[in-house]
Amino acid sequence: MLSDDYLKKGLVALSRAHTKGAMVAHTGAAVVAAYYFCKENNLEESAQEPFKKIVDATIAENGQFWGANSKDAEAQDALFASHTEEESNPELLQEIVSALDQKIFLLRSAGHCTIFTSLALKGLRQMPHLITPSIVGGVCKLIEKFGDSPGRGYYGKEKGWLSGIPVEPEKHLAPYQNMEHVIQTAFQELIGHNQIKQTGYGGHVHLITHTNALLELEEMGYGELSQKGYLAHQTHIMLLRSLPPDDKNGDPALFQPAAFSSLTYDYWNTYDPKTVASSGLQRGGQDHALKISYAFFHIMKQIKDPDIRDTYMQQLGYVT
Repeated sequence: MLSDDYLKKGLVALSRAHTKGAMVAHTGAAVVAAYYFCKENNLEESAQEPFKKIVDATIAENGQFWGANSKDAEAQDALFASHTEEESNPELLQEIVSALDQKIFLLRSAGHCTIFTSLALKGLRQMPHLITPSIVGGVCKLIEKFGDSPGRGYYGKEKGWLSGIPVEPEKHLAPYQNMEHVIQTAFQELIGHNQIKQTGYGGHVHLITHTNALLELEEMGYGELSQKGYLAHQTHIMLLRSLPPDDKNGDPALFQPAAFSSLTYDYWNTYDPKTVASSGLQRGGQDHALKISYAFFHIMKQIKDPDIRDTYMQQLGYVT
């Protein structure tokens, strides 16, 4: 439903995000995720038009929500502006892999470093003609933007927001044996904490997208690299466990699951960028709705046991 031009736009935006700030890469990542969400899943036919409108709105927003707030229209448009034509070189892809190898062992910004990079690698492997010095160099500079902070969390009215509290996952979680173990652990965390709102470290939405990023690295043949990210993934879990219920407005807030699956017309059509959507798209806005929908259903394709898959599918509404 989305043409290959959308994938190209997403990859270009990922390569240019570093000039505006690492979190601006949400925009390009969302477009890449949207492309693959359509490609790999069967959206209701009636859902395709409202879905495309949301993707187009994401592109038109030019990353401004994430900090690309230039009033200069030309500068805003530059996030999706094609690079000067260059000769491609597939061998350059290893530079991105090597850059991530230097970062993946620590949790950085709630997993965003790994999440963004895995999407870039997947897209570039499909479009080798885009493996150019400008795009590869831009993605590598994006990776370099991520520091050592795992993110921050809200620890109640008295403590407020704290960044990077110490956790020792190896004392509480058994070492992952394989990717199946990673997925199982992540979804058990989601099942156990799906209804009480906690704020920080990207929430369970980002635990799932982080999980999918490790899965995709393995699927692309970067198994050793993926395994280097296992401890960071466990750190992500322990930081989420450390969060108290969000009580900023009095009693702990409760999550209401989305009423519709993100494969449906009803989910995407009820979204209004200016309001909180009854569909559940309030979990961080349209960029996150696109990324988590892709990640969730991609993981589900790896679950062979129908009973386990059904159990996990019941959690969809709590993250979309």
